[in-house]
Parts: sequence; C-alpha cells; structure tokens
Amino acid sequence: KILSYELNVRAGPGLIYDPVGVLKQGQSVEITGVNFTNEWYRVARNGEPLGWISASPAYIETTPLVVDAPQVGAPAVPSGGGKLILQGKSGGDFYLTNAEGSTLRRISSGIDPALSPDGTQIAFTRWDNNEFGSVWIYDLNTGTEWPIVGEIREAKSPAWSPDGTQLVINFQNGGRREIEYHCYPMRKDGTFRQLPPGAYNIKLRGLKLCFKLPPDTHWQLRKIDVTTGQFEDLASATYSFAPTWDPANPWRIVFAASKGLLQLDLNRNEYWPFGESDFRDHAPVFSPDGSKVAVTYKQDNHWEIYTVDAHNGSRLRLTKSEPMLEQPFNSAAPAWSPNGKKIAFVSDRGGRWAFWIMNSDGTDPRPLLLPEVAAQLEVEYSGVDERLISWSQQ
Repeated sequence: KILSYELNVRAGPGLIYDPVGVLKQGQSVEITGVNFTNEWYRVARNGEPLGWISASPAYIETTPLVVDAPQVGAPAVPSGGGKLILQGKSGGDFYLTNAEGSTLRRISSGIDPALSPDGTQIAFTRWDNNEFGSVWIYDLNTGTEWPIVGEIREAKSPAWSPDGTQLVINFQNGGRREIEYHCYPMRKDGTFRQLPPGAYNIKLRGLKLCFKLPPDTHWQLRKIDVTTGQFEDLASATYSFAPTWDPANPWRIVFAASKGLLQLDLNRNEYWPFGESDFRDHAPVFSPDGSKVAVTYKQDNHWEIYTVDAHNGSRLRLTKSEPMLEQPFNSAAPAWSPNGKKIAFVSDRGGRWAFWIMNSDGTDPRPLLLPEVAAQLEVEYSGVDERLISWSQQ
C-alpha cells in the first residue's frame, strides 16, 4: 500500500532508471520480485507489470511485513548509464560509482579527476607543498597511475580531447602570488601617479603615497600529449579557467574567463567570446554531442545550473531554488551522462551538500546515490571551478 502522496514507478530498481508511471497515496499493488539488495520491489496490478518502486517503509506499507518474493535481476541500465568518478571536495580522494549509485570504490587522490572518452583512464592533477604540481593518468583496467608532465604551478581542470590522445589544463602563470607593498613619490606638481586597480591600505608617508596590492595570479591554458607528455601553451586570457573540449568540433575549446565564456580555435590559436558574455558563467562542460554547454552560474548569492546552446547562444535555466527561502539552495558542478539525457550535479537542497541527478532539461531532480552510499561521502562545493563529477561510458 502506498503511503506517500505520490511514488514514482521506474523502469528498473534504481534512480538512474526513468519514471514510467506514478502511484497515488492509498493505492495497492502486488509485489512480484525484489532486487538483490532488497531495496526495490517489482510490482504489478491485476497481473499487469507496472515497473519498480522503492522498498523504503517511508513510502510503502507491506502485508505481510516480511515480503516473500523472488529475487530478480535488473533490466539493462539505459545507454546513458556508464560510470562516474566522484570527488567530495576539491582535492583529496576520488571514487568510482555505477550509474545506479549503489556502489562506491576509492580509486586514488588528486584534483579535478576526468574520465577519458572511452571510460578506461582518469586524468587528474596533484600539487606538492610548494604548489608546483603534475598531471597524472590512472588506468582503470590495471589499477596503475603515472605522471605525464610535471613542474606546473597549480595545474587544474584536465579535459580530454574527443579522441582521447590529448589533454588541456589551466595553470597559474604570472601575476602576483603575494601581497605587494609600493610607494609612489610625489611629482613636481604635487600630484601622484594613478594607483593601480585593487590598491588598498593607502597612506601618505612624507612625500610618498604608499599602498598595498592583493595577490592576483594569472591563469593560462596548456595542451598536453597524453602519450609523450609534450605540451604547448595556448593563447589565453589573463584569467583562463576550466576548459572543455568540443566533442563535435575538435578544433574548439571553451573556457571560463573574467568577463564570460571564451572559445579558442586550436588551428589559429585565437579566442573570442562564446555566445553573449556573462561574467557569472563558471566551469563550462560540453554535452556529448557538442550541441550545448552546461555552466555553473552565480545567481545573485547562490549557484544555479544553466545550459547554453552552442549554435545560437540561447540559455535554459535548469535549476531554481525554492522561493521565499532565507538562504536559497545551491546547484553546481554539472556533468553530462554519456547519452546526454541526464546531468549529475552537486546541491545542498537537502540541507547538506550531496550528489544529485536530473534530466537534461532540468526535470525530475533526485539524489544520485543510494542513502547508504551517500552517507560515505562528505561533499563540499567551494566555487573555484572545481570538477567534482566526471561521467563516461563503461
């Protein structure tokens, strides 16, 4: 008997399966099977199969209390299933899970792990105590890992080329790494040079105007050959972050910059705006067919997820915090399923940060992981263009 107001009936025993119907409070169904973890029931009504429902006692009541039904295998996961790499926060351990969200296995540790297009390797970065670092590859078939290039300052956000032979990263190159102290002497006419942007703690000391400048690091893009480690520094804006490679047009890389998204033509080594520039766009990621880019968007005082059409620049808002909340909940760090029909992301809509999944049009948001699996991960989003989810085929 259904206890909740509405309960989704799904095509298989897991949240990755699409809803195929809805049961209303008070309706009764027959249990014809259970999955191997006893967390989902296959149900029917009047002998007609309906699908699968959650076995949680919060949603249903069974008679008798102990269900005597055969264990049955799950239908094949839709082609958009695949595997996911999850990282609870920027840096630290990352984990492998299936698309059903029922397993969790530690793989290694690093920054911004990214699955290769064929799902066999993971690219990530590591920093040492001096913030110099390297780019690494982990092979899921052999369980081995190795660095492909080192001596890079604060390397982040490796993104694979569509053919899996190259990576593009962003790294710190130039600018100010520490607070600087400067003094300008008074000119003969009694004036001073114009202060640079960001100057603070401004004081007149005798005939000098003294001030401080905050740290202001600059970030550049670099292309790396996965096999040889040979690299090429690419044309970059002063602040170039979170590159994503266009799977439909391998000549193009889109990245975030201080004034909005930019697109780089690798053949000409030139970049220009991608769509209408909006400085609130962060962490772009292409859909598998290259038709859209999902972004983490700074919506006033919180984060939301949008998609941007790669052809005409039109925008679609996928997430929206509930109105009248004193502090709106956040949604961030999107990752596309291999078939482009789902988007995984992180959100604190449940009161704490966790991994979620929704349809690619923003409908049907729900937790990605089963509760007992989700309890094993502490999730935190810091808004530094971090990649917390990577999704690829099996």
